Amino acid sequence: FDSSNSKQDEASWTSASSGSSYVENPADAYADWITSAGPTPGSNNSNSSAPTYFASDLIISEVMPNPWPSYDNESWPGGEWVEVYNNGNTPFDVSGWNLTDSAGNIIALNESHMVGFDAADSNTWTLGVNEYALVAVNSTNAYGVLNNGQEELFLKWPNGSISEKVSWSKARSGMSLMKDSSGAMQTTVFPTPGEANAATIDLIIEPMVTSTISFNEVLPNSTADGNLFASGGEWLELYNNGTSDVDLTGWTLVDGIGNVTTLNDSLIDVGMTITADGYRLVEFIGDTTLWNDFNHLCLKDETGAIVDVLHWDTDHGENKSLIRQTDFTLPWQPSTFNTPGEQNPSTGVSNETLVIINEVMPDPLGADTSAWPGGEWIELLNVGNESIDLDGWKLKAGGNKNYALTSERILNKENTSIEPGEYLVVFMNGSSSFYLRNTNGDSVSLHNADGDSMHTILWGFNVTEGESLVAPLPASTTGQWVRSLWPTPGSENPSFGGYTGPTTIVMNEVLPHCYDDSVSPVDDWVELYNSGTEAVNLSRFSLVASDGDTIIIRDDKMWNVSAEDGTILQAGEYAVILGPTNFALGYGDSIDLLDPNGNNLQSMSWTTTVDCRTVGPVLDDVNAEWEVMLWPTPGEINPDPADYNFDVEVLFTRLMVEETSYSTRNNEFFELTNVGETTVDLTNYIIRRTKLAGDPYDGKFSSLFLQA
Repeated sequence: FDSSNSKQDEASWTSASSGSSYVENPADAYADWITSAGPTPGSNNSNSSAPTYFASDLIISEVMPNPWPSYDNESWPGGEWVEVYNNGNTPFDVSGWNLTDSAGNIIALNESHMVGFDAADSNTWTLGVNEYALVAVNSTNAYGVLNNGQEELFLKWPNGSISEKVSWSKARSGMSLMKDSSGAMQTTVFPTPGEANAATIDLIIEPMVTSTISFNEVLPNSTADGNLFASGGEWLELYNNGTSDVDLTGWTLVDGIGNVTTLNDSLIDVGMTITADGYRLVEFIGDTTLWNDFNHLCLKDETGAIVDVLHWDTDHGENKSLIRQTDFTLPWQPSTFNTPGEQNPSTGVSNETLVIINEVMPDPLGADTSAWPGGEWIELLNVGNESIDLDGWKLKAGGNKNYALTSERILNKENTSIEPGEYLVVFMNGSSSFYLRNTNGDSVSLHNADGDSMHTILWGFNVTEGESLVAPLPASTTGQWVRSLWPTPGSENPSFGGYTGPTTIVMNEVLPHCYDDSVSPVDDWVELYNSGTEAVNLSRFSLVASDGDTIIIRDDKMWNVSAEDGTILQAGEYAVILGPTNFALGYGDSIDLLDPNGNNLQSMSWTTTVDCRTVGPVLDDVNAEWEVMLWPTPGEINPDPADYNFDVEVLFTRLMVEETSYSTRNNEFFELTNVGETTVDLTNYIIRRTKLAGDPYDGKFSSLFLQA
C-alpha cells in the first residue's frame, strides 16, 4: 500500500521452507510465489534479467545519505539530499521525475523536495545547461530515506522508466558521495551541494607541485580532542619547501565534511608567516575536530585554489601522527614517532649503528602482557665485529612510548652487552606503558645512549596472532616489515631465497562465517586448487585479507594434514587453508593470494554472504565478484547450478536422519512435497544419497505420482 492506502502489489504463499526465499511466479503473477534459486537480498533475483535503462541528460551527480551534524530527516539545508545535474545541451524539464531507493521510497522532484521549486514558475523546475538542482528529504520521513550502508538509488522518468542507478555500500558521517571515472560511487573530498563536484585526489595533486606550501604531518586522534596543542589536542603541520617566506593570511583548511578553518585563527605562535624550509603548526580547538577513522583535508591559498590534499582511511589510534606515502594519492600512514614542527623521521638504519632490530613479536599467542616465554618481544642483532654495551639505550614505539634496555629485560643476560653476531631478545614481561599495536600498524626505533636513532622499522597492517615480523625480502633494512615464516626469538631468521616453482594455484572457495559451527572445518577457511599439471609446494604462499590479516601457509594451517610434506598439492587437487575467526568478513571483503616472492597471483572479493554457506567464483565470469555457493564443498569441486533444475515443483520438505533410541523401528525417512498445481509423475526419478567421503547410492522410483 502507498501513503494514500492504495494497494500497489501483493505477494502470497501457502507454506515456507526454512532458509528459502520466494519470488514471483513468472508464469502467473497472481499465483503463489515460488522458491528462488537462492536468496539474493539487495540484488537481482537468481536467474532474473537486469532492468532496462533509458538514459537521459539528467544525471545524479552527488548524494548525501548520512548528514552530520543534522539528523537524516531534517529539512534543507539539513538532512539527506541528492544533487542532480543537466548534462545536456538544452534546458531540461524535471517535473514528474523522481528518485526511488531499493526499498521503494520515492522522493519526487517537486515542491516537497526540490530546493527552490515553485509550481507556478517553470524556471524553477527547468534546469539550464550545466545547472544543478538539490533534492532534499525535507522531513517527509521520520527516519530519513537513504541507507548509510548498502543502498541503490534510481533516477526515474515521469513514466516510471529507469534513467540511471547509483549504489554504495558505506556512507560516512557528513561526507557526500559522487561517481568516479568508472561510475562507482566514492567519498568526495568535501561536499559541494548545488555546485560542481570537487576534483578527485589524483587530479588535485597533479597541479599541486606549483605550490611551495604543503601538508607534512597530522595528528587526527588525540587524547584531548578540542584542546590546545600544548594541552594534547589535535594538530596539523605545514611545510614550506621553497626559498622564500610565505604569508598565510587568508589561507584556509576544508575537511571532508565541508568545515572551513581559517589559518588566521588557528596557527600556533605569533604571526602569519611560514619561513623558507620552515614548519608551522595548526591546532583544532573547541567544536572543530578531525574524524579519527576517515577524513580529507584540503589546503586553500588566499585565492581559494586548492594547493594540497591529504586523507586517511583508518583510525591508527590515539596520539599517532600520520605522514604522506611515496604515492601521494594513497591514504596517509603512521609516522615512526611524532615530530610536530620538525622534519619527519625516516625508516632505515643510521650509518653509525652496528646493532639493528632483527625481529618483532607484536601480537603473541595469549595475552600481550604475559611473562616470557609469552608476551611481546623484540630481537636485536649485533652486525658488527665488536662487543657493544647497550646501557642507556632504549626502544621507542609509536606514540612516544619508551622502554629502557636493562639486563633484567634481556633474555638470559646478566649485563647489557651484545657480542658480534649475537641475538638478544628484549621481552616486555607484562609492561603496560610500553606495548606494540596489533591493529593498523606501528613503528619501533632503537636509540643509543645519546638519544640518536640507530634503527627504525614500521609496518602498516593488522598483525596476526602468534606471527613475528622481519625485514622484507630480499634482505633489507628499509621498507615496511613483513610476516616471518615462523618466529625465531634469539636465533637467525628463516630464509629460503627466491621461489622458482610453479604458481598454478587459485582460490576456489571461502567460508566467511558459520555461527553454529555446523560446517566442517569450522570458519574461517579458504580452499585452494592446483590448476596446473605438476605438484606445487604451498609452503610460504600467503593469503592477505583487505584489512591486512595474513595467513602464511604451513602444514599447521592446512585442514586434514599432519605430515610435514602435507603442503604439497598435487595437480587437480584441493587444499583447505584454516584461518583465524574474522579473517574473512561476512559483510563484504577481499582476499589476495601471494606466492612466496610476494607476487599477487589472484585477487577476489564478495559483498553478499549467507551464514554457513561458502562463496566462490562465478563459473562463466572469472572477473566477477564471488557469489554464494549452493552448499560448502571443502576439498572438493564446487557445485554447478547448471547441474540442478530449480524450477522443479517437487521439493524435499522433511528429513529424519536418525531413529529414536528407544525404538527398534527403522524410522529414518525423507519427505517430498509437490508444491505445484498439477500432479507430477516421478516414475524413474532418482534419489541420490552421498555419504561424506563415500560413494553415492542411487535409488529409483519404479512408480510414483504426487498430487498437487
